[in-house]
Amino acid sequence: MNELWSGILRSIRLIVSLDPEVVDITLRSLAIASTSCAAAALISIPAGGLIHFRRFPGKRFLVSLIQALFSLPTVAVGLFVFVIVSRSGPAAGLGLLFTPAAIVAGQVILVTPIMLGLTLSALAGIDPAVVDTAVSLGAGRIQSILITLREARYAIVTAVVMGFGRAISEVGV
Repeated sequence: MNELWSGILRSIRLIVSLDPEVVDITLRSLAIASTSCAAAALISIPAGGLIHFRRFPGKRFLVSLIQALFSLPTVAVGLFVFVIVSRSGPAAGLGLLFTPAAIVAGQVILVTPIMLGLTLSALAGIDPAVVDTAVSLGAGRIQSILITLREARYAIVTAVVMGFGRAISEVGV
């Protein structure tokens, strides 16, 4: 018990004293999580809009698949990225093995289904009367889509925050 207590006290001292190594690790973690979250948002929000506003065969299956990927194991994503960027993988020439870019790629794969699914839920939660009202007032298709996105903006921001939370808490990728 004394070892645990002394470890906690030492970690508090390192944090309070702004130890350069701790600060560097913290800033790197924030940069990697922010970058992967931004990249996933750039993929998820437009893709969520396309999926929500279009009708196509297999849409229900696609949404179910996205929701199933919420629980994608971190280790599986890490192994997948490792195989892709390893010396014998298809992206071996890029030299990404054990780099922050590879971590970002793994976190994007991990976070995108969460953001995409929550974006779809946000858009589905908007009352259809909003679009009907906009159309009856003369709005075109693009304007009605923008109005729907504006109505869902807080829920979409929540999706991005959830994605960031998953990215910042991840160490296994």
